[in-house]
Formats: sequence, structure tokens, C-alpha cells
Amino acid sequence: MKNLLIKIRNFFFVIIVLLLLGGLFYRLYQDYQRRQYLKQEISKLLAREKQLEEEISNLEKIKSESNLKEKLEKQARLMLGLKKEGEEVVLVIPPKGTIPETSITSTTTENALETKSFFEALRDLWYNILKIFKAN
Repeated sequence: MKNLLIKIRNFFFVIIVLLLLGGLFYRLYQDYQRRQYLKQEISKLLAREKQLEEEISNLEKIKSESNLKEKLEKQARLMLGLKKEGEEVVLVIPPKGTIPETSITSTTTENALETKSFFEALRDLWYNILKIFKAN
């Protein structure tokens, strides 16, 4: 009977050890799966980071081009007299042979020079157009 109790105790001990080992291996397998999942997530996040960095650089490029386009639009409005649809623009052209005594003031010398050259170019353009119409 004592021998039987020892066999039963050993059997339960083996069962408990096997259950503990099974639980340990199951936990290791879960950790392995989680590690693989996290590796995939890291690679996805790194790819997303690269994509976002490219998008940021593209947006910065567009922003700089937008500033350039705004400057070009301003110059086209000034030099060529272009306007947006529905917008009304009034230009005052001095009569031939007179030079305006007042000038447009600007905060920077560069803008003042651009404004002066614009008015000179616009005056010349206006008088050339008048000459064409008078010739006809």
C-alpha cells in the first residue's frame, strides 16, 4: 500500500511538472508570437515614418512653390495688369509728358524700385497702345 501511495504521489508529481512545463512552453510560444507581431509592427511603423517624411518634404516643396507662385502672381498683377475673375482693378495713368511728383512709398528700397519700374513700364505700354490706336 505504501508503494502504491508513492507511485500515485510520483504520478501526480509528474503530472504537475508536465502541466507546469506545458504552461511554460505555452507562455514562451505566446511571447514568441508577440515578438513576431511587434517586429512586423515596427517594420510597418518605420515604413510609415519614411512615407510621412517624404510627405513632409513634398509639402514643404509645395509650400515654397506656393510662395513662389504668390510672388509670381503679384508680379503678373503689377507688370501685366492681370486680375482675378470678378475683381475690379483701377489704374491711374499720368498724361503724356508729365511725371508724377508723388511716388508710392514702400517699406523697402527694393519694393520702391520695383514699383517705380512697374509704373514706367506701364506708362510706356499705355503710350504704345495709344500710338497703335492713333495710327489706325
